[in-house]
Formats: sequence, C-alpha cells, structure tokens
Amino acid sequence: MKSLITSILLLCLLPKTLCADKPRYWPLLIGDMFFDKIELALTDEEQQKGLMWRRKLEPEQGMLFVYQSERMLSFWMKNTLLPLDIVFLDRDGVVVAIKEMQPEPGQGEQESLQEYERRLPSYGSELPAAYALELKQGSCAMLGLQVGDKIELHTLALQKMRAQSVK
Repeated sequence: MKSLITSILLLCLLPKTLCADKPRYWPLLIGDMFFDKIELALTDEEQQKGLMWRRKLEPEQGMLFVYQSERMLSFWMKNTLLPLDIVFLDRDGVVVAIKEMQPEPGQGEQESLQEYERRLPSYGSELPAAYALELKQGSCAMLGLQVGDKIELHTLALQKMRAQSVK
C-alpha cells in the first residue's frame, strides 16, 4: 500500500517537474524510503561543485549526477564536509557500485591546491555508470541497498533535461 501511494505521489510530482526548465528536486523512491529532496547535477559546473561546503544533509536529501552516457566515474571529497554514501548506477538505474566516502582535512595553509587534490582518495564506479547518487552516509546500509538493485530514476526525463541543460 505504501509503495502504491508513493508511486502515485511520484506520478503527480514528475509532470510538474518536467514543465520547468529544471526542477528544484527530483523525487526518488528507494526501497520503502521516499527521498523528496534529491538535487540534480546536470551540467559540468553543477557536477564539479556537488555537495561541497554543505554542513548539513537531511535523511531525505541528496544529489543525483546525470551523465550523457555510461562511463567509468570517479568522485572525491574535495571541500566536502559531510560523510556520504555514493551509489553508481548504469543507464537503466541498476546499482553497479556503492561506496562510503569520508570527509578529508581541508587544504592546509602550506599546501598547494595541486598537493591538496593529489592527496584526496578517489571513489570509482568499478563498472561504467551513467548516474551517481550521493546520500547521507548510512542511508545505503539502512535501506539494504546492494549492487544489482534497481532504482527507478525516470531516465528518459533525466536525459532530456541534461541535454537541454548543456546546450
């Protein structure tokens, strides 16, 4: 019943989001949890900034990075203050990898930007992915999310918005 209600809610929200150039949030149902505040990172600039400098992330918040096609993805925690889970998904929304990312100490006073960036660990998708979803750390464990699970992303709408955003 809960799943049916959530699906109806998603169907009501998505048409409104598709009318706008870019919705503020992209609602996702993952398992039995409804994430109603997932921000979209469609452009290179949005993807480079990601969740940098955020001091707080609510359980229903996160960020979905949308790429034009599947490829090997790699993320780091540059200027990221919160521990995050990252879920890499293929073009169909199937989970190909899940990683826990820890915040790193910021750039030191005597450290060049290049030295700072070089010391940051990277978290790779292991397989080609078209999407990356960052959530508050612990979310994937709480949901029991595993490689091979599918998340309904509404990929056609996401790809259409990405194409419009990068023109």
